[in-house]
Amino acid sequence: GEQPIPGGWLRLVNVAGGIFDATRTSDFATMFFTSMVSDRLFTYRFGPGVDVADLTLVPALGLDFRQIDSTTYWVPIRQGVKWQNKPPVNGREFVCADAEFSLNRYLDPESPQRGFLGSITSVECLDDYLLEIRTSEPSAALIHALAMPRFHMYAPEVLDEFGELSSVETVVSIGPFTIALEDFTPDKIVFRKNPDYWRAPLPFIDGVIIDVDPFTFDTEGTTARFLAQEIDMDSIFMGNYSAAALGAKRKFVLESDPRIEEAGAFINVMEYSLSMPVQIAPFNVEKVRQAISMAIDRDSIVNTIMGGDGALVNGVVAETNLAWFLPFEELGDGAQYFEFNPQRARELLTEAGFPEGFSTRMINSFGYGQVNVDISELIVANLAAVGIDVNLEFEDLFIWIDLMDKGIPDGFIFNDKSGGFNEPDFILNTYYLPGDPANASKVDDAFLTDLIREERQELDPVTRKALLDDIQRYLAIKMYYVPIASLFQNSQYWDWVRNYNNKETWGRGASLSTLWLAEDAPGRQITP
Repeated sequence: GEQPIPGGWLRLVNVAGGIFDATRTSDFATMFFTSMVSDRLFTYRFGPGVDVADLTLVPALGLDFRQIDSTTYWVPIRQGVKWQNKPPVNGREFVCADAEFSLNRYLDPESPQRGFLGSITSVECLDDYLLEIRTSEPSAALIHALAMPRFHMYAPEVLDEFGELSSVETVVSIGPFTIALEDFTPDKIVFRKNPDYWRAPLPFIDGVIIDVDPFTFDTEGTTARFLAQEIDMDSIFMGNYSAAALGAKRKFVLESDPRIEEAGAFINVMEYSLSMPVQIAPFNVEKVRQAISMAIDRDSIVNTIMGGDGALVNGVVAETNLAWFLPFEELGDGAQYFEFNPQRARELLTEAGFPEGFSTRMINSFGYGQVNVDISELIVANLAAVGIDVNLEFEDLFIWIDLMDKGIPDGFIFNDKSGGFNEPDFILNTYYLPGDPANASKVDDAFLTDLIREERQELDPVTRKALLDDIQRYLAIKMYYVPIASLFQNSQYWDWVRNYNNKETWGRGASLSTLWLAEDAPGRQITP
């Protein structure tokens, strides 16, 4: 019932982004910064009172998703949307050719986003405002893919002129904010309100000021700055980037001042897991993978390291995703492999031909904060207790992000995959289909591939749910990836920030555009 108050600057802390091209990387910073200056064809409902698990689709640059036949879809394009008035686009209208160009870049076999688009065979404009998408088979999850905070739109002229989107000067906004070369420095990043944003009068704020801090994932440092009122939000991305990840610290933050509020948690379909080369010994032995799973103390991870702010996952979805999750007691024979049972794990290793265990390695990074480090160290200790000696190695953040997709041929990758995996088909297609650039475990299971193709083609939701239940039971036994847990993703903020909703993970541009600042907000007293 409040009237939005225009103006003021939102203050955040974050790391600097690499590039502004979501077609070429799964890097979280790229996704976040791109969402500030771009938009996509569809999105989800968000705002106060909208449950974070509400995946109701709403139009954005696309007005509708019309199924013409089993493999043909039409997307009418919103008219009157303008690109930012700067070269080389110069404020021209967004048209179908921009959507066609953008989706074709995502369809490149080298794009890490390719798998989410499933069986698309062609993208073509029927006129300036009507996009036709053809697929090789029916695709139940396709519109959900187009709504993910990954599939942003780009203008072809920019690529024609610059060749790649590797710097701020290549950014031409169609989103809520703009950015200029002088506003992107090693110490500070400033996004300014886009006066031509098609969702006018959004955004309400004048812009977002981001202090660049290479140690922003330091839970103590970020939280200290938040409590000192130097920034308006703690945990702009996800809970594991701040003290919000740890239950005790989160409670401390919330009790530190009555003016601190919290947005509801966003829960991914799947987050933490272990990938491994399942075609290579010893990981090609099913009982070895089952032993690895039974050696891991998931309850300690969720209740101690995550402070209770986590949910278990079954290999496809998290238990908080009520629409698709198959409870562990309904997994059949596979349910046992989610139990913490070191003795049975040792027996499975013996039965698999490894009575003395084996040695391997695991790659992680310090870049996502202490929570990831603590979880991986506990897993290493759990595996050592059953005879699996793991050398834990830490790589540069962006090397590790790349390896999370590619995997390694001789050990584990500690996977922290998130970013809006809100439909089980996305996990199945990127984790489990042979040839996908993000299939880090190199899964190649013909029976499973047929099941996945069957579920993605099934348009009846009841029949599809039954197929997905069968897949969850099958994967609980196969353990091609060893699921661990999904962290709740809370955001704390001062109460002078109004109308904020923690709806999405990486793509926060739309959410930030709908908030406004109260009259007493510190951000009304500053200019960038």
